[in-house]
Amino acid sequence: MTPAAEFDVAIVVPDTMNAARVEEVIRKSAGSLLEELLLFDEYRGEGIPEGHRSLAWRLTLRDPERTLREQEIAARRERVIRTLERELGVKARIA
Repeated sequence: MTPAAEFDVAIVVPDTMNAARVEEVIRKSAGSLLEELLLFDEYRGEGIPEGHRSLAWRLTLRDPERTLREQEIAARRERVIRTLERELGVKARIA
């Protein structure tokens, strides 16, 4: 079995936005290499605007035939973030 690649994506969303909708967009934009998607954090507080929350997902990618290269992983992460911004109007949270 080839090794998995993991990365986290945290975004700031309005309190009214359903996490399931965000997850749907992540799954679609991550594509066929997505093996697992886990919502692991929800944060409200300092640094987050009133009426919003930060949601963080861990994405696990795996190609069944080869090891993914760092550039491929970074490009996939960027694609997920850009798709979320475009389709949902949300912003990535930079820690």
